[in-house]
Amino acid sequence: MPTPGETIKQGRERLNMSQKELGGRVGVWDTYIGQIEKGEKIPSDELCLKIAQALELRGQDLLLCAYIERTRGETRALFEQMRQVLDDPVFGYFKRLSQAGADLLEAFDDPDFTAAIRDSKWRRAFVEGFRMKEERDLLGLIEAVGKMKKGHWEALVNMVKALQTE
Repeated sequence: MPTPGETIKQGRERLNMSQKELGGRVGVWDTYIGQIEKGEKIPSDELCLKIAQALELRGQDLLLCAYIERTRGETRALFEQMRQVLDDPVFGYFKRLSQAGADLLEAFDDPDFTAAIRDSKWRRAFVEGFRMKEERDLLGLIEAVGKMKKGHWEALVNMVKALQTE
């Protein structure tokens, strides 16, 4: 598991930033940044948050690294368990799912929705829809499609097929 120093160094190198530049952005000497990266010093909570912002990292991740480094015994074991839970892909999936909103969670109770996600074409469409970089209202689209009359649905399908051949 990475230390605060390793996390900071990786973030700094990712942005091609020197220790001096990072120190200037967060208000400390570059030598102090070097001491943190070597594991000789552990940054304060306030400094962790400033560094995380400067390096475009999640503040909570850097804080947790620092807490683990500061503690011993059972407290350290507890923080290590917290990190394992937070790093677990399953936890990340449910966290993203809950952030998507109650409407999505309610959809999982709908038999039509659960039948649709068993179909590989629909499942792929849902996944690709949620991975889109731009903000798109996939749930709103699904709701609108659900309210369409048969003729409108057929027209939409034909239009999508035509767009796919271009």
